[in-house]
Amino acid sequence: MKNGTGHYLLIDGVSKTFPGQIGRERLKVLDEINLYADEGEIIGIVGPSGCGKSTLLNIIAGFVPPDRGRVIFCGKHVQKPSPERAVVFQTAVLFPWLTVWDNISYGLKRRGEKNIARLVKRYIQIVGLDSFEYYYPDQLSGGMQQRVALARVLVLNPRLLLMDEPFASLDALSRLTMSSFYLTSGRS
Repeated sequence: MKNGTGHYLLIDGVSKTFPGQIGRERLKVLDEINLYADEGEIIGIVGPSGCGKSTLLNIIAGFVPPDRGRVIFCGKHVQKPSPERAVVFQTAVLFPWLTVWDNISYGLKRRGEKNIARLVKRYIQIVGLDSFEYYYPDQLSGGMQQRVALARVLVLNPRLLLMDEPFASLDALSRLTMSSFYLTSGRS
């Protein structure tokens, strides 16, 4: 589905600055960024640490507003977070009081999904955590926590998936498995 701009996602003239340290100028992180993507495209944003990649993803997700410019997704201005645009962060952001099963099922419950058990079981298997569904995040390794975070987002089958170095904490084999699954199997 393309929006009124002719594209699924449009980033038009996006700029963002942050306050500088006391007595210093504001820090310009993004300056007139333009990008578009059509449905089904996979786009990578590459650059050195601190260049604004995560800031741009946070603007697309609706967590942070741009100072100038606009982001349009499926014909609507992005102004706040939406389950249509999901983010997998660099580090696992899990609810520590919920088990693996409950963390993965959280979004499904919030949207009133009917097939929660089937979907959660499938994604627990996909990320290789079959015997860990009733463990809490602090009982898991960092890589296992990241796989839970990935499953929690993928189970929702968002229209736009934003990934901020989600495989960085995974070992080489898990990284290959997770990226192969996503690229070849689809998300449903």
